[in-house]
Amino acid sequence: MTRNNIVKWAQDAGVMPPGCDATEDQWQSLELFTALVLTAERQRQAHGAAYWTAYEYDVAAEEREECAKLCFQMWNKWLDSEDKSDFRPPDAEDCAAAIRARGVAMTQDEKDVLQNALDEDMVEIRGRIS
Repeated sequence: MTRNNIVKWAQDAGVMPPGCDATEDQWQSLELFTALVLTAERQRQAHGAAYWTAYEYDVAAEEREECAKLCFQMWNKWLDSEDKSDFRPPDAEDCAAAIRARGVAMTQDEKDVLQNALDEDMVEIRGRIS
């Protein structure tokens, strides 16, 4: 992101008239605003596989592994039960229901991890423009 990019975007948006110059404080504000918009756009596009970062791939891989563990836990619980006649073995529908239930509510720890990641992004952005 260069100042030329920012000027063009500001002019396209009608925020900065052509030929207008900005003070250093105004540049810092424009750079911060641009960085915030770009970060928000990156996070919005992160759902498209072509735009995923290595971190996002790691998160998806961890989630797949947790889902697989959940299915194996259900199966092992059934195998370890003393009286298997009490309930039927878990099947694909049971695993699918358990996996879907994982997304129903975020735990406070999951919310904290997400918030910390967003906070770190903001610190990095502010560090780049200061």
